[in-house]
Amino acid sequence: MTTPKDLVPNKYEVIKLTTGQEIVGMTREVGEEGLEVYLPMICHLTVQVSLNTTLATFYPYAPLSSEPNIMIPWDVVIHRSRLNEQFINLYDGASTQWLTMLENKSIPLAKTSPDQIGRDFKETIDAKIKSVIGQLHEQDPIEFEEFLEREFPLTEEEEFKFAIPPKDKKKFH
Repeated sequence: MTTPKDLVPNKYEVIKLTTGQEIVGMTREVGEEGLEVYLPMICHLTVQVSLNTTLATFYPYAPLSSEPNIMIPWDVVIHRSRLNEQFINLYDGASTQWLTMLENKSIPLAKTSPDQIGRDFKETIDAKIKSVIGQLHEQDPIEFEEFLEREFPLTEEEEFKFAIPPKDKKKFH
């Protein structure tokens, strides 16, 4: 007869798969079917030499899945071991946070690509540099031009790119 204890994942385990991956999660055996892993996570350890510590980062095994658990067939499991007790609180915190985001549909997704972020950053920096150059040029135009030519010789293309447009657009000179 099945008891409630048989239905609830109750062991914290590290599962090594035939793919070479190690998964951390709460497990329960499901007969011949396999091993059910609730909130499977991957743990990445990074040594922080300057602090003489190790950073444990947990992230979801199947982040695009809407299910909080996975079933692993027995023929895919190489070995299982109990999770080191030192990591249980870290796993619990990470998996709870992930489950909350999953249930609330509040996973923080970047709305722009890294390339777009880089372009936006470059445009912002270019605009600020042009502003500073414009202000310095207004203070003492001749000295500023001599300084630029001496310290930062520009190609003709660069000179055109960074040229400050005239204030009176009707003058040609």
